[in-house]
Amino acid sequence: MISCLCCLGGRNVGDSIRRMMRRLGTNALWSKYSLKGRKGKMALIELSLFMVLTRSCLKCHPRAKVPEIEGEIAETLKHAPNKRGGANYKEHDPRTVRENMQPNQSVSSSGITCSSLKLH
Repeated sequence: MISCLCCLGGRNVGDSIRRMMRRLGTNALWSKYSLKGRKGKMALIELSLFMVLTRSCLKCHPRAKVPEIEGEIAETLKHAPNKRGGANYKEHDPRTVRENMQPNQSVSSSGITCSSLKLH
């Protein structure tokens, strides 16, 4: 399994960890974990999967340090709930902006209505 995960590659430690974790589980799954099990979540560090991730990353990036890898895993777990499929993900629909506008308003590419801008 370690060599299989190592084959996923990555430009740096963070990229490799994200690729490995994306292959191993969904954001819905990772939303239930934190590195050390804080905030009512389960601890990933207690699972053998944590050691597999660490060893795979060390095989891909021999100069990487374990604390750096742990930090990247923690960061990936921290952002999982807000990603697509995560527990806190909210779908942003560009159509809702247009539906809430009045007929004489127009939307620029940045989503700002032209009538809301004041020119002096």
